Parts: sequence; C-alpha cells; structure tokens
Amino acid sequence: MQEQNWKTLVVAGDSMTRQTFAGFQCELLRRGYEMKTKVEGDLADPRKGLRYGIRQRKTLTLTKIPGSSKSSKMVDIKIIFYIMYWPTAGSIDQFILGPGTDVYIFDHSLWYRHWEMPKFLEGMTALLKQLTTASMPPKMIMWREQSAQHFNRPGGSYSPKGPEMVPGVDGCVPIHDYTAKYQHVQVMKNATERAGMNFVDPHQQQLEQPPATGPSSLSLSNSKNLYFIPFRDFSSQFHDIHRDGECTHYCSTPDLWLPISRGIRIHMDNYNHLQGQNAASDVRS
Repeated sequence: MQEQNWKTLVVAGDSMTRQTFAGFQCELLRRGYEMKTKVEGDLADPRKGLRYGIRQRKTLTLTKIPGSSKSSKMVDIKIIFYIMYWPTAGSIDQFILGPGTDVYIFDHSLWYRHWEMPKFLEGMTALLKQLTTASMPPKMIMWREQSAQHFNRPGGSYSPKGPEMVPGVDGCVPIHDYTAKYQHVQVMKNATERAGMNFVDPHQQQLEQPPATGPSSLSLSNSKNLYFIPFRDFSSQFHDIHRDGECTHYCSTPDLWLPISRGIRIHMDNYNHLQGQNAASDVRS
C-alpha cells in the first residue's frame, strides 16, 4: 500500500470477518507495528433480520511501521472491518466506500447455502456492479474465498438435515467429500462475468482465460478485475481447531489467516508490476 501511497483497506463480510480482524491485529502487533483500535457496536437495523445491514465496524489505524529508531516511519493507514452477512442495496456506497478507499475485500459466502446458489449469483452480481459504479469506487476489489466448515455433512458445509459422513459422530470431522455441494467459486466467476469484470487468480498471476497477449493485458481499471484470494483449500485441513465443537469458526490463531494476507500481497505486487509496465509503455509511445 505504501508503494501506491494508499491509505485505506476495507474488509467486509460475515462473522468470519471478526476472526480475520483478530488475526490481522495479532500478526501486526507481533511484527512490531504500532496502531490504534476502534470498535463500534451494532449498526444494523434489527427489523430487517440477521442477514441484513452492518453489524459492527472495527478499525485498525497503523501509526508506525516497525524498524530501528532511525528507520521507523510514521504512517496513517486504516484497515476497516465491516461485519455484514449480506450486502444490502445502497449500503456499500452510502455507508462503507468513501474518499481514499483503495482496496475493498469481501466475502459473504457462508450465508448462501448450497441450495441458495441462484440467490448467491444474483447477490454477488449486484454487489460487483455496485462496487464498480460507486461514486468513489475502490482501486482494487478482492474476494476472499469462504473458509471451510467441518460439519458432519457432505462437503463439510452446514445443513439442517441430510446424511452424515461419519455416522453417529458429533462435532467437527475431516472433509471426506471435498467437492460435494461446493459451487461458490464457479458461481462467483459467473457473477464476475455478468458484471463485466475479469476473475484474477493469484496462482495464475493472470486472467482466468488470458488473451493471446498474455498477463500484461490484465486491466488496471478498478472496474475490470476481481482479485481472488483462495482460502477454502487451506482451511479445510483444520477440522480440529474449531472452537467449542462449533464447526464454522476457528480458534484465533493468526497463523490461520496468513494465506489471506499473502494473497493480498501477491495481488498488490502484481498490480504494482503491471502498473509499472503500463507506465513504461506510455513513455515508449
């Protein structure tokens, strides 16, 4: 963010966002960053139900980057976490995006069950269109893939009923059929296409189906790219670190969230590299 002189990173999503906040806070403190923390209470309208509205806002304001007394640098970088299960029409532009919102990272997948994929497609298409047409759109838009659940059901996802993968076992179990009922990535790719955007995978460092001109054709416009942060494959390994036998949330170890920060870093580095290529091309022309 410093290379681009960016000041604000927004993370929006369901209850897992609270754990992401704790993981980021712990890791930044462990690395020697100095910061201020602000937590604001329930901001949602309870009449609209649990899935709607902003439940909470948590802000980390980084004030000093670690280093020796001579190399330490004073900064003012904000990482703002919004806990919201489903985005609602107008809420992003009205309540979240503002001057200097440079990076927007979201995930609302867990609250769209496998039987709600048409609604997930509709909701994510609308969200992406809202982000790209906002009065002050972010410079980068990223989707954090949902974390794995480990319920005793096909694919590990929560289901109020259905066959048990391990008969007679209570609590969290390893995922025995990893692909069962998990369609979120493909649906998000479809939503990205519907919104007129490119789906960008950090493992590929380029478009999902790159044109003949190669990864340098990756659009630098914030309205063209959705940067994918994989997480389900990694988190699927940890059925034994859920809290109190509840198979969605994990214990608050920052190590679990390192792949997310790495995914963010890869995308930002790639963005900076491509922007440098674009600037060099402008000079040559």
